[in-house]
Amino acid sequence: MAKQGSTSFSATKVVKSSLITAKALEHILKLENEVLRLQHHVSILSKRNQKLELRLGEVLVEQKRGDEKPEVAVPGRGV
Repeated sequence: MAKQGSTSFSATKVVKSSLITAKALEHILKLENEVLRLQHHVSILSKRNQKLELRLGEVLVEQKRGDEKPEVAVPGRGV
């Protein structure tokens, strides 16, 4: 007579594996959302930085020409 394997052990193993996979998928989705959020912030900061660099270039050109020194407002510095 052939030995029969324990089906409950196999079923338990399948359930545990499914739970681990589900938790991993949940974490992946949370991380993807966080990445999207951070990409949005990087995009905003990049655009802001680009505008400030352009403005700084304009100010430097004006100074080289000998124009009156314009006041430059720097965001976040209260000026």
